[in-house]
Amino acid sequence: MRVCTAEEMRRIDSEMIRGLGLNSLLLMERAGLAVARVAARRCPVGTEVVVVCGKGNNGGDGAVAARHLAAWGYRPQVLLTADPADCSPDARYNLRLLEGWGVPVGPASRLPAILSREGSSPGLVIDALLGTGFRGEVRGPVAAAIQTINQSGLPVVAVDVPSGVDADAGAADLAVEAEVTVTLGLPKFGLFCYPGAARAGKVVVADLSIPPSLQDLASGELLSPRLVRQWVPQRPAEGHKGTFGYVLVVAGSPGYTGAAALTALGAARSGAGVVLLAVPEAVHQVVETLVPEVVTRALPCDRDGRLAPEALGAIMELAARCRSVAAGPGLGVTEGTAQLVRQLVQRCPLPLVLDADGLNALAGDLGPLGRAKVPIILTPHPGEMGRLLGVSASQVQADRPAAARRLAEETGAVVVCKGAHSLVAEGDGLLRVGLTAHPALATAGSGDVLTGAIAGLLAQGVRPAQAAGLGVALHGWAGEMVAARRGTAGVLAGELADWLPVARKRLLEGDAPVPDCGLEVV
Repeated sequence: MRVCTAEEMRRIDSEMIRGLGLNSLLLMERAGLAVARVAARRCPVGTEVVVVCGKGNNGGDGAVAARHLAAWGYRPQVLLTADPADCSPDARYNLRLLEGWGVPVGPASRLPAILSREGSSPGLVIDALLGTGFRGEVRGPVAAAIQTINQSGLPVVAVDVPSGVDADAGAADLAVEAEVTVTLGLPKFGLFCYPGAARAGKVVVADLSIPPSLQDLASGELLSPRLVRQWVPQRPAEGHKGTFGYVLVVAGSPGYTGAAALTALGAARSGAGVVLLAVPEAVHQVVETLVPEVVTRALPCDRDGRLAPEALGAIMELAARCRSVAAGPGLGVTEGTAQLVRQLVQRCPLPLVLDADGLNALAGDLGPLGRAKVPIILTPHPGEMGRLLGVSASQVQADRPAAARRLAEETGAVVVCKGAHSLVAEGDGLLRVGLTAHPALATAGSGDVLTGAIAGLLAQGVRPAQAAGLGVALHGWAGEMVAARRGTAGVLAGELADWLPVARKRLLEGDAPVPDCGLEVV
């Protein structure tokens, strides 16, 4: 399923109306009908429903929903934050129709009294105040309406996006706290970025029958089971360890041997045939005992036990046997390790996954990425991405899609912006969105497992962007399955790795932990 920005959705709407000749009122009718259907599932016939409408087309969608609810035996009333004469033409048209269905229309100033009635308060609120065009700060009557809705404690169905949420970035200060959001046509990026994702509740997509040619105008895509299933590499019965590829992991230093082991374990659990784990000589004996299934190699190190620049020659020799390389977890940040990473990026002959200190080595100088001869996958968390872009982690979090796209465009690399609903960005602007936002994944070493899994998929012949997307999906579903059995708190990164094969098996059997399209469609 495609994901879009607000501007992309406006362009799609415009093409459907002006280019294909579809009546705009018909689109509004379908949108409002979908909202009404979702609302009707949440309360019994006869329930009083308050539909709070703004002056734009979002308010018109709310008016259509109110009309259908009235026809089905509910008791809707519409409250407006603007004068009807100031509403958009399509909204005015649908507001006028309400009289024939006996739906009362009044000012939003009545909202506090209606929502606070004792013994006879409404059963549901439909938020149709602000649409995808909203940016900035909510003020005036709309702000007052949002505060009243949130204070009521009543269940809320939001139209398109919760009012007050930025549809592109998910930024939200004062915003409606919805139980369900019925997003129109295609889901918006802001519904997968926090805090907007938290305000949206469950996301349901209202199908507006957008033709495939226009869906392609959307720059995003969900990492749904249907999409990623086709990227899973084959496992022929006659295959051997060489068939499934060698992975080279360059990681670790004193105090951070676990990062190296978890990266190697992630690569092995993803299905790679052989994992070579190259670590500083100072920690080689320790690492040998951590993951007996991997092959370890000792590399030259400095007096502090961190990899020295002269280790590059040995790394290149090991790489000659492999199909992919993962580098960075637990390396430490010294001038020597930074020099090694920069040289590796420019000389590596294999697809390379960079994480953790491998990314920190490039902070302030992204030039080596432009000189790379092979595909590069970067897997930063917000802090690491901020250092690469020269901004703060909070600035990255304020607009994760924009940050991921910018780094991909500036470096030509595939970028995995880790976090709740991880993003996978390509240099051409395509942005894929992970379906998982689970606190079970918020544990030390989780990112190391993901790095190894992506490198393991590369070794099995999966293309770089697809390996990143499949790795994100399997990693997220593994976390969900572990949490379902052991609880959200206390999940260990090694457990995530252990469940990667289960996630892959369930995906291939059509039994992934999430619906096939990722979201419910009405």
